Amino acid sequence: MPRKVKNKVVDQSRVNEHLINLLSRQDYTEKALRLKLKKNFPENPEFHEPAIEYAQIYYPIDDLAFGQRFLENQLREGVGKNKIKQRMYNRHFPREVIDTVLSSEEADQHDYLSDAIRLREAKFGTEPFSDIKAKAKAQRFLVGKGFSFDVVNQAINHRCDDDEA
Repeated sequence: MPRKVKNKVVDQSRVNEHLINLLSRQDYTEKALRLKLKKNFPENPEFHEPAIEYAQIYYPIDDLAFGQRFLENQLREGVGKNKIKQRMYNRHFPREVIDTVLSSEEADQHDYLSDAIRLREAKFGTEPFSDIKAKAKAQRFLVGKGFSFDVVNQAINHRCDDDEA
């Protein structure tokens, strides 16, 4: 929760500083920045647009480039396409950027199956499932990580001896 200082005069330079301070720590989408300004300076909406224009000088706000970097980080983390899409929505990416990033060559060529197999083996071991409950639990876990049902079923039915053959 932001710290409130009583009787603090809010002017354009204070809003600009706040925005630059935010952008110096991490990337934001333009919509997320607007929401932050609206939350922190609700009584001064006339300062919001000039502050975003000012911030563009020092930290260019490019939602598409940020989306690509975000995708790369999520792929390194080993989550599926659906989870990436959900996280991008939560970060206030525009729908067009999400569609563009998720249909990019990098996202399409990524091997989601090997990520799902690695997660399955790390959490549930390499032995085949003998219990239906354990298999269902593994399926829910992988679907929760954002993998498609096809990838989940392939990962669940994968055996270690398949790699050796």
